[in-house]
Amino acid sequence: MNAYLSNKLRNLSFLLMILVAFIHGYNVNLKFSDGEHFRPAFWLQFLEGFVSDGICRVAVPMFFAISGYLATQSLKGRFNAGIYGKMLRKRFSSLLLPYIFVSALGILTVVVLQLIPFSRPYFNNFNLKYTTAGEWVWIWLVSPVPYQLWFLRFLCIYFILYPAIYFLAKYLKLIYIFYLLYFWSSVGLQQQIGVSKIEVEGLLFFSIGVFAATSQMNLLYRMPAKPFYLLMTIWIFWVGYRTWIYLVPELFDHYAVHYHLIGFTTLGFVLFWFLYDRMEETISKSKWIKEYAHYSIGIFLFHEPCLTIIKKLLVRIGANNDITLLLTFIVTPVLGFGFGLLISRLLFRFIPGFYSFLTGNRRPDLSSR
Repeated sequence: MNAYLSNKLRNLSFLLMILVAFIHGYNVNLKFSDGEHFRPAFWLQFLEGFVSDGICRVAVPMFFAISGYLATQSLKGRFNAGIYGKMLRKRFSSLLLPYIFVSALGILTVVVLQLIPFSRPYFNNFNLKYTTAGEWVWIWLVSPVPYQLWFLRFLCIYFILYPAIYFLAKYLKLIYIFYLLYFWSSVGLQQQIGVSKIEVEGLLFFSIGVFAATSQMNLLYRMPAKPFYLLMTIWIFWVGYRTWIYLVPELFDHYAVHYHLIGFTTLGFVLFWFLYDRMEETISKSKWIKEYAHYSIGIFLFHEPCLTIIKKLLVRIGANNDITLLLTFIVTPVLGFGFGLLISRLLFRFIPGFYSFLTGNRRPDLSSR
């Protein structure tokens, strides 16, 4: 793979984790197990919606696309039953084992925190006294406490389906991609088949990554400045408009909100790819990014449930006003991201084998620093 593209994918993944932290920092309608909840003023709801459910929303589709691209690019144009078996064995250690183990650690964390009277009100994931054995298994394997693990679960499903995805992307090409785009936009079709929008969204962008690799798409192309900044301006206003009609009852329409979300997410996905090229010189000179970009997977795994713990703690101990909620929205993602990075560095430094196991044998490449 081209060195520039390799660095772009690594650095972009790290920067996207910052966006994910702000998605999880959203604190509108934050609820506690004792029934207390806080609802901010309209201006703060708009700001958080604009950032977390708008600007930052491109992060997850980009992660799916990067995963699909890297998996397919590693095949080097060859795919058969033997290669598929090897792929599944690799994903068992890189996806399924981290999912199972980190999910168990999440349950253990909440169990301990629920046993402490002071921290018990902050965690209502489940009731220790009334949770059955079957419910424990469900929480462990399907609805994990570190809820970001849903991304790994979806990837496991997509890799099981990978032969079909690979051949559809390779031979049907844009016909397949446009069908998935239609499927993503069609609420009725999703309800008829019984799948969620996020499942179809993940499949679409994972497939886009596969298509980009099988078609040998020129990913080094840079969008010219004038159309880029024009589209970026349109996109920002589009995100703002969709946030506005979502929050104003008189303007709210389920289908309009849905289609606007589809539109600005697709455009934002493209623009963020080209935005990196505009910032590449600054990013490549950043010692901070060069030093820590290799820890993206660790940050992903460990930033929750810590981020939620910090968020609920700050809201509960702070004054019940919008300034407190605003400061919490700004500070919590930074602290959660920093905690994930700190845990990753400590584990890699003192227990490198355990860090490698938890992250699916992904060890920081210190030689490229």
